[in-house]
Amino acid sequence: MWNSLAVYADEAVVGHVMWGVDDDGSHWIGGMLIDAAEQNRGVGRATVRTLAAWLAAKEGNPPVRLSYHPDNTQAASLYTALGFHPTGAMDDDELIAERTR
Repeated sequence: MWNSLAVYADEAVVGHVMWGVDDDGSHWIGGMLIDAAEQNRGVGRATVRTLAAWLAAKEGNPPVRLSYHPDNTQAASLYTALGFHPTGAMDDDELIAERTR
């Protein structure tokens, strides 16, 4: 089951992100969308950083994962900079990455 969150910049909603828990107990970040006018301003970075830290701090310190299309080099750079690294596994046509501490 996915949980939906609004992404705010100041008091304006500028995006959407979801999080969920998989059967193996891992916590996932998915479905992030940031308004085009807010892109390249650090909103996506702050969203992933904040949500990943919150999910990782949950009871049992679960692994935090996300996925992205291999051709999305901008996403790959962002997620790598935030401590996510490909696991070698795929979900349909997307690479799965896990946050390392």
